[in-house]
Amino acid sequence: MPLLRSDGETPLPLEEVPLHRARFGEFVRDFVVTAATPTGALVHLKCNAVPLRDEAGADNGAIALVQDVTAEVQAAQRAEDLRRRLVETINHEFRTPLAALLGHVELIHDHHDDLDPELTAWLAAIERSGWKLRDLVLEIDALVNGDPGDCPVDRRPRRTA
Repeated sequence: MPLLRSDGETPLPLEEVPLHRARFGEFVRDFVVTAATPTGALVHLKCNAVPLRDEAGADNGAIALVQDVTAEVQAAQRAEDLRRRLVETINHEFRTPLAALLGHVELIHDHHDDLDPELTAWLAAIERSGWKLRDLVLEIDALVNGDPGDCPVDRRPRRTA
């Protein structure tokens, strides 16, 4: 079974193989390699390797410990797929109707003088709620993408009527 990088596709060059690295004096910790079984299933292995030295301190071989972490890698891949689907849903299913809603509110504001004062107040409430939802969508998107500091959310109402 040839060893692959953790992506499960790229062949692992000899100089990156944990046991080989340890044989040349390197201490390797938690390095993940992948191998394909004869059925084509991928097995993910976490490797730790250390050089072996004799009493004089000269390199005398290496030893590697390998742990099957396939379940953990698959769980992380499922979580990443879920995160990606969540972002796609937020970006499309929430942003598109919010943009339409806020666009129509803006069009109605253009006829502000023709509206009953009570309707104008209701329209302002709808607009504030729309902008608040839009800010929450941006905040969720930033949190899910791991960039909470990149998107300061301004929750102030955009217009007072």
